[in-house]
Amino acid sequence: MIYVGPLQVDERIVERAAKMLREPEGLEGLLSWMRSQGEDKIGSMKVLVRVSGMNLGQAKRAVHLSKAWADMRSTDDVIQDSLQQAAQELSRGDGHPRVA
Repeated sequence: MIYVGPLQVDERIVERAAKMLREPEGLEGLLSWMRSQGEDKIGSMKVLVRVSGMNLGQAKRAVHLSKAWADMRSTDDVIQDSLQQAAQELSRGDGHPRVA
């Protein structure tokens, strides 16, 4: 399970997001709009959970794979891979991950 803190978001964003999901641009239009309004990826995930019926894992995947956040994908993938590697090293070794 992914924990991103309380699912509190600006209610004005939530109201607009619910309407935008029904518009022709759908999810991509909504994610682009939220980013233009200063929402970060985590905030976007929280809004999707609130308005779309997605669970948090589905929202994370939708945001990560969206066109709106495509410019961050490779950086985020590197961070995710590094965190997974560190977690694996911690779980099998002396508790000290190796630094490359």
